[in-house]
Amino acid sequence: MNNPLDKLIVETNADDISLELLASTLQNFVKFTKQGEVIFDASFYKLPEWKKIVVYLLSRKVISIKKLVEPFDEAASPKEISEITGVSQKAVSRDLSIKLKPVTKNENSRYKIPNYSIHRCAEMLK
Repeated sequence: MNNPLDKLIVETNADDISLELLASTLQNFVKFTKQGEVIFDASFYKLPEWKKIVVYLLSRKVISIKKLVEPFDEAASPKEISEITGVSQKAVSRDLSIKLKPVTKNENSRYKIPNYSIHRCAEMLK
């Protein structure tokens, strides 16, 4: 007998995300080289700092899913995020601990966006 609550249980691997949603969320902000380099479009630089962080963390998810760089850790430290996005490390740390806390996961002071938060991030970037 199937438990109706089983429909509510999700896995956290890449198969459980909408690749179309991820692509459409990022398409106006970034492109990637085949070597996994993130290339920011002009529209990226017009975003508020916290949205730049979201875009960058979602970009790391693409690199991981597409295996553009191997081995690759999807999570990034505030320092790494700051160096790539141009957002100050202080602002990155602040936004990750306050504004972006509901959509990020902290693993030993390295942050990533879990697959189940992509929908929410897509709404945040509208």
